[in-house]
Amino acid sequence: MEAGVAVPRGERGRPQRRDLTEARNRARGWQSGAWEGGGGSMIKADIIDVVHEKIGFSRREAAEVVEAALEVVKEALQKGERVQIVGFGSFLVRPKKERVGRNPKTGEEIVIAPRKVLTFKPSKILRDQVNHNEAR
Repeated sequence: MEAGVAVPRGERGRPQRRDLTEARNRARGWQSGAWEGGGGSMIKADIIDVVHEKIGFSRREAAEVVEAALEVVKEALQKGERVQIVGFGSFLVRPKKERVGRNPKTGEEIVIAPRKVLTFKPSKILRDQVNHNEAR
């Protein structure tokens, strides 16, 4: 931890993980919360806080809702299903074929095994909103 950074303490006097992350980011000059002006990273805890504030659920209920939604998406993707969220975008698992690659250090050719890759394609609505916010 950087010197001179005040870290809020939890109920038992220990720093909370999120508080440590925020203090570290403040010390580096990063802004916390992507929705507060950009530049920061929104983490799952931030999403839970927004659900808590906007819907009025307790933090525990908001965490359960966010976890359940993410679990549904993960399970569908593990089955190879496409997940489309209207107004947001689509998640898709694509297969990649086996291919020959090269070790950049030695130049030796190696076989890269087939795998699956996760892709996200934002919806037109989301793209327009992101571009509109950048123009401001």
